[in-house]
Amino acid sequence: MVTLLHLADAHLSGRFYVADEALLKRSRTAERTALRRAVDCAMQEKVDAVLIAGGLFEDRFLDYDTETLIAEQFARLDEAAIPCFYAPGRPDPGGARFRGAEVHWPSSLHRFAGPAPEAVTLRSEEGRPLARIVGAGHAGPEAEAPRAAAFPRPNGGEVPHVGVLPAPLPRPQKDRPQKETSGAKASSRRTFQRALKSAGYAYWALGGAPRGPLVEETAGEDSAWYAGPLVARGPARHGPQGGLLVRLEAGEREVGEAPPQVAFRSFAPLRWADVTLGDLEATNTQHALIQQAQRAFENAAGEEEDRADWLARFTLTGGCPLASALREEEGRRRFEDALEDHLDLEAAFVRARHLTPPVDPARHRDEPHVLGEALALLDHAAADPARLRELAPDTLASGATDDDLRALTEALDREACARLLRDA
Repeated sequence: MVTLLHLADAHLSGRFYVADEALLKRSRTAERTALRRAVDCAMQEKVDAVLIAGGLFEDRFLDYDTETLIAEQFARLDEAAIPCFYAPGRPDPGGARFRGAEVHWPSSLHRFAGPAPEAVTLRSEEGRPLARIVGAGHAGPEAEAPRAAAFPRPNGGEVPHVGVLPAPLPRPQKDRPQKETSGAKASSRRTFQRALKSAGYAYWALGGAPRGPLVEETAGEDSAWYAGPLVARGPARHGPQGGLLVRLEAGEREVGEAPPQVAFRSFAPLRWADVTLGDLEATNTQHALIQQAQRAFENAAGEEEDRADWLARFTLTGGCPLASALREEEGRRRFEDALEDHLDLEAAFVRARHLTPPVDPARHRDEPHVLGEALALLDHAAADPARLRELAPDTLASGATDDDLRALTEALDREACARLLRDA
């Protein structure tokens, strides 16, 4: 059995969602704690190696404290005789002119600094071959990206092959029509999946996407996994964050045979929840709103197996009798304070998205007045992409897809009602 710890996307020294100085300091402390916990886990589990699939730090913002932290923690791994295999990503490129080249790395750490795959034999303390680690990284933020298809196939032998690859999933390009980008994205993802599957590797340690198997439907059999971020830097990555503990059967494997045993390990002491509150038309007191927020937060947080502190973003949407107050900065700030006290949060952030007083646009459609005409124009624009582009400002229309523009019209009918009826 070969045991590995798979990490990725720590983005040490990177930016956080928070701006408050005390919260920023708390977040910086949390990311350092998470790295220490990851090293603790590697030592306690007596892993054979640590794999890092890109995004260890942010090259642009790397500071002295983070450099010192990295050197100290990898020195601990070195002292414990745990080798590390690190494939730099775009945020932390491996080229000679970037900051990573100056970090004091221990001799037990191997950096796959460029896009050409390199193979290194992982050995036990007695010198027995355990696995063949093959990795490739980014030499620079704009340099050629490593390709899974370029990784060498196993040529026989008695040890499993493991790939280390920072490889975000393909995204559609904004300058192409929506149908074309969706098809191109699906095709690129299928090509990527085929390249990984056909390589015959026992495990792929991937970086650059949220935690989980490459193909969700085959989670129990998939040999390609994203570790997800070491810590959440904002509400886009909610819930526990950490790394993956991976166990592989010794020897080569056929595709689908003896899949890796993958278990999540939580390292981040600070967690984010991203909560949306809708269906607020009958919520006419702040007490009722807080009760609804509490239920939604508890549902988002789930059952905690370990103690962590939480930050949460609450998005208020739809019709609500309290909309006028909550659309004002002072009203949102007071609600944030109440949420922090009631839910015992490190911090709460409230934003209003398409939040209006309760109105029914259907009552005013096809009526012979200004509101009726405004609603007719909005309905026409939503159904006619050409009309929508005609109404959009040039700077917006030139770089946005039809879906982008249509999303901006969401709830404008309720907004029109709220404003015109208020001013009437």
